[in-house]
Amino acid sequence: MRFAKSITDSIAAVPGVVLIILVVIALIIWSDSESLQMSVDDLTLREVTLSIVDAEGAALQEVTVGVEPMYSFDEIKPQYQMTILGEGRVRLSILFSWQCKIRVGAADYKTITHDYEESDPSDLTITLRPAK
Repeated sequence: MRFAKSITDSIAAVPGVVLIILVVIALIIWSDSESLQMSVDDLTLREVTLSIVDAEGAALQEVTVGVEPMYSFDEIKPQYQMTILGEGRVRLSILFSWQCKIRVGAADYKTITHDYEESDPSDLTITLRPAK
């Protein structure tokens, strides 16, 4: 009888033990995510203003701009938003990345890739050369 009672008690305790294990796992996963978020808090936003000009220094119209981060994490993906400021001028708001590749092009001009680093200024002038 004692043996049957101890088996019954053990079976009754299993859901409680499983619940405790799941809570511990959830806390570990959450703390890792929070730790990662805190480690990139200083990388949250970088504003970069680009002036895109030709060889004579004239602002170019209808330019294309793309941003490719040099790294990313599973939980945090670098992002960017572009705002057109006027003829040949754009502002990039880059989230979660200090290092990225900025590609700039225009019709009839060669596309340029600028490796943007943390130490680069926030105002850049990109000069495009004719494609021919």
